Amino acid sequence: MNILVIDDSPTQRAVTKLYLENKGYVIFEASTHKDALTILHQEHIHLITLDWEMHDECPLDLVRSLRSGWKYFDLPVVMMTGRNQPEDVIEAMNAGCDDFVTKDDGIELLEIRIRRILSFLKRLEVESSQRHQRQILLIDDSKTFLAATKHFLEEYQFSILTADSGKKGLETLEKEHVDLIVVDWMMPEMNGLDFIRHVRENDLYREIPIIMLSGKDAIEDIVAAIEYGADDFINKDMDLKLLEKKIGVLLRIQEQYRRYTRQIIEDKKRIEELVVQRTQELKQTHTQLIQAEKMSSLGQMVAGIAHEINNPLSFVHNNLYIIKTDLENICELLEKYQDKHLSIEDIKSFEIEIDIEETIDELKDVLENSSTGVQRIRDIVLNLRNFARLDEGERKSVDLYEGIDNSLMILNHKIKKGITIDKNYQPIPPLFCESGRLNQVFVNILNNASDAIEEKGTIRIEGYEENNHIVLIFSDTGCGIPKEQVEKVFEPFYTTKPVGDGTGLGLSIVYSIIEDHKGKISVESEPGKTVFRIELPVEKKR
Repeated sequence: MNILVIDDSPTQRAVTKLYLENKGYVIFEASTHKDALTILHQEHIHLITLDWEMHDECPLDLVRSLRSGWKYFDLPVVMMTGRNQPEDVIEAMNAGCDDFVTKDDGIELLEIRIRRILSFLKRLEVESSQRHQRQILLIDDSKTFLAATKHFLEEYQFSILTADSGKKGLETLEKEHVDLIVVDWMMPEMNGLDFIRHVRENDLYREIPIIMLSGKDAIEDIVAAIEYGADDFINKDMDLKLLEKKIGVLLRIQEQYRRYTRQIIEDKKRIEELVVQRTQELKQTHTQLIQAEKMSSLGQMVAGIAHEINNPLSFVHNNLYIIKTDLENICELLEKYQDKHLSIEDIKSFEIEIDIEETIDELKDVLENSSTGVQRIRDIVLNLRNFARLDEGERKSVDLYEGIDNSLMILNHKIKKGITIDKNYQPIPPLFCESGRLNQVFVNILNNASDAIEEKGTIRIEGYEENNHIVLIFSDTGCGIPKEQVEKVFEPFYTTKPVGDGTGLGLSIVYSIIEDHKGKISVESEPGKTVFRIELPVEKKR
């Protein structure tokens, strides 16, 4: 950071310079305001320290001058003085100082104040950009006025371009970068108002500040100039110092606008990056939550399958014990027939003991029942294959009733003994769909219906075709959903179940699956009844 130390005391400058250089700053020195301005024009200065007590010079005048121009209006200034009265502090701040340090406070406090200001600006990311020499376009048909004004403004470190007509001024705009325009009203070929109109109609130049010069000073002339797009209006008879001040004000506003625009663009870019980052995180979280919901459904499905398979499996297992016992008796009987030492009476006696006819009949019945149990397991596995098509991305024509029945099979272990399943299946055409995802819909709705019924009740399933749509209606006689909460059931994370019993994603996923199939789902509920209605358009395979 470059710091300009302005003090007419060589000793004070040396002490300040040595201390601040040891802190890592680059120090420039000036003993007069004139020397200070020269350094400011030549170097990129980040902050000024200014002594109040200087011989034949008022430091506040320098501060006011810096603040009135465009170039240093935001350059931080720290005043150093032996004064310490509140009115002195107020006077320095009113002049435009950013901070105030008494010499009794010591050089350490000065460095702390400097560090505070610079770190504050850096944190806000509004540090002054490298200041370039501003280029002004003067347009007037008077060569004398152009020459005098050009010379005057160059004394204030402006770069001046000139044109003696409005048309030449427009030609100059096409070739050169211009920061501000000063244009005379009365000119041949194209007057000042026409020139302003052309500038404001061009998107490339419309933001350039324009000052109108004129010998007129009537209020209607000023209004006309402003309405055409002039940013200020000055009578040509006025002192050129006023023109310099007007230029300074407009350039300062322009610089603030550019800086804040840059800041807004940077902020917008950071916000966009943050939004992208947060969106990616939300997508990842959403994917994880959906996966968790799928795993929850999978857990229920596995529990249902285990329950459904265990019943016939246990039955077959018990039958195997009976078959084993009966076969052992039959084998023993065959051995007795082969034993030559046994009489027919002994064999007959054993046949009566094991009741051979009843044993054979029992064996036939057990084998037949076991075959039925194995077939039941086979059917469950087949139904499971039809149900679990969750990973199939392609769509197929399927019977939705088969998917509902498979879902009921999966949930059979959860459906209470007191619950009656009432089906009213009317003829419907096959639906071209992702059957595995629709099965997920059926499981979720049926599972919620079962949970809503405390002990006894009915789950009714209806299906029919209407207006080229398949309509499925699931209703239950459970506890119902509070009227004020019905509209929220499809919102992510909303659940009427106790904490820990649901993720609140089930019906949200159901809604998205139905939407993906270009269908509609709605819900109506009152105490003792909840109805879900699904409409799916019948599409032919393409």
